[in-house]
Amino acid sequence: MTTNQLRRLARVVAALVAGVAFIVAGMTGGALFSRPAKAAEVVPAVKASATTTITVTGGAADTYTAYELFSATDLGSDLYSYTINESFRSAIIAGLDAAGASVADDADSATIQAAIAGLDSSAMTTFARTVTQNLPADATGTQSEASGDDAVIAVEPGYYLVVQTSSPADGDAASATIVSTAGNAGVTVSPKKDTPTLVKKVQEKNDSAATGTTNPTGWQDGADYDIGDAVPYQLTATLPSSESAFAAYQTYALTFHDTQSAGLTFNADSVAVSVNGTTIPATDANGHVNYTVTSNSDGSALADGCTFEVALSDVKSLTAADGSSVVVNAGDAVVVNYTSTLNSGAVIGSTGNPNEALLEFSNVPNSTTNPTGKTPKDKVTVFTFKAVVNKTDGHGNPLKGAGFTLEKYDAVNSTWNTVQTIAAGDATTFTYSGLDSGTYRLTESTTPSGYNTASPIVFKVVGTYDTDSDDPQLTGLKVMSEDGTQELTSFTVDSAAGTATTTVVNEQGTKLPSTGAAGTKVLYALGIALVLAALAGLIAMTLRRRDA
Repeated sequence: MTTNQLRRLARVVAALVAGVAFIVAGMTGGALFSRPAKAAEVVPAVKASATTTITVTGGAADTYTAYELFSATDLGSDLYSYTINESFRSAIIAGLDAAGASVADDADSATIQAAIAGLDSSAMTTFARTVTQNLPADATGTQSEASGDDAVIAVEPGYYLVVQTSSPADGDAASATIVSTAGNAGVTVSPKKDTPTLVKKVQEKNDSAATGTTNPTGWQDGADYDIGDAVPYQLTATLPSSESAFAAYQTYALTFHDTQSAGLTFNADSVAVSVNGTTIPATDANGHVNYTVTSNSDGSALADGCTFEVALSDVKSLTAADGSSVVVNAGDAVVVNYTSTLNSGAVIGSTGNPNEALLEFSNVPNSTTNPTGKTPKDKVTVFTFKAVVNKTDGHGNPLKGAGFTLEKYDAVNSTWNTVQTIAAGDATTFTYSGLDSGTYRLTESTTPSGYNTASPIVFKVVGTYDTDSDDPQLTGLKVMSEDGTQELTSFTVDSAAGTATTTVVNEQGTKLPSTGAAGTKVLYALGIALVLAALAGLIAMTLRRRDA
C-alpha cells in the first residue's frame, strides 16, 4: 500500500472514528472516541497493545459483551488500520445491506470501512441492529466485570459492538452501541434505558350537576358511580422520548393488560385506540390489523390473570381507516379509551372497586424474537354508596306495609328518574344500593293502612375521594340539603361502609285543623263573608226606607 493510499485510508478511518456514533435503545455516550488521525510517514505496522477498556456507567447489574468487529493495527503517529474479524464478516455484510450500503461478500477491510463511514445516523442504527441480529450462534466476545456501579470490559484496541447480553428486568430495556477504542486509554458509554410509561385514569360525572367545564371531570384516579353506569376509563402509553432509542427498534410492540375487580364488567365493544388524536381502527379498509382485543365472554381472567388485553403488534406500522400510514414518533402517546359497567357485585363503601393496568413493551431492540418488559401497575378506584330507610310508627316501633320510591334528579333533562321502587310488604327496612353523588328524592309510594303519608325527602349525597393518588381512597361521605348548604342530621352516615341511614315516621289517625291551620283560615274567610253580606243587607234596607 502506497503512502498516498495510507493517507486516504487514514482520512476514512478518521471520519469513521470521529463521526460514526450512535445509540441503540437509548444508550448515550457511545461515540467513537479516538485521537484525530494525522498524515504521517509510513512506519512498520504493529498490533495495538491491550491497554484499553470500555466502561458502561451504571451497568454493574447487567452483563455486557464486546464483540470485536475489526482489530486495530498501530501504524504509528496516532494512525491505525482496521482489519475485519472474519468471524463476523457475514453479520457486517448483512448490516451494510440493510443500511443501503451494500458491498461484495469478499470486499476487503478498507472497502467495508469506507461503506460504514458513509452511513448517516439512521442508517447506522439499522446497521448495528442488523449486525446484532446476525451474530453467529457461537459468537464469542469479552464480557464485562462489575466495578462499583459500572461494568468494565478490558479489550484490545479495535472497533467493537457492545451488547447487553443479560435479560433486562421488568420496566427496563436492553442496550447496545458501537465504539472504537483505538488510540484511547479507555472509552466510557452511558446507557440511557429509555422505556415507555403508562398512566391509567377514570372520569367522574355527576348526573345531578349541570354539564360544564368540571362535569364531567378531567381524567383522574377516583370517581363514584351508580350501579348500572358505564364507567369511562383511559389508558395512555407514552413512547420512549429518545429518538435514537425508539429508532433502534425495527418494530415496537405494546400490549395493555387491564385487571378489573368483580364489580366491573368490561365492555369489549367500547374500546377505541388513538395516536395524537388520530383514531386507529382495529382493522383498516385493506384488512391490515392494527390491534386486537382479547377477553373472556364470561368475564373470567385470562391466562396471565388480567381481565382483558389490547395488543398492538407494531406501533410503527399503524394505519388509518383508509389504510394510509399513521406516523408515530418517539414520545408520542398511544391512548386506549373504554368503558366498564359497574355491576350488582360492586363493593359499597371505602374499599371501592379498583382497576389496575400495566403496559408490556418491546425492550430488546436488536432481537428477532421481540422480548418484552413491563411497566409498574397503575391503579384507579370507583366508589359507590347506599341509602337505608327504616320505617317506624310514632312510638319508634318498626312499621310494616309501607312502600318507597327513590328518584334521582337529572340536571341535563330537568327530570326525576326512578332509581328503584320497593313495594309494600313485611319489610320495615328499605335499602337502595349502588348510588353515587347526586340529588335524590325519597317518596312514600304506599302508606300503611291507618297511618298518615310521610312527606317526600329531598337530599344530596356528596362523596369525596382522592383524585391524584397511587392508591385512591374514599375521604368522606355526607348527606346535604337539596341546595347543598346544610348537612342533614336526620341521616346517620358511615363512610367506611358507604351508608346513609334515615328513619321515616308514620303517625296514626286523622289530623283536625288547629289554630293557624288551613281549616281555621277557611272558617275565618266564611265568617268575614257573612258579616259583609249582613252589612250590605242593612245598608240596602236603610236606603229603601229613606226613599219611601
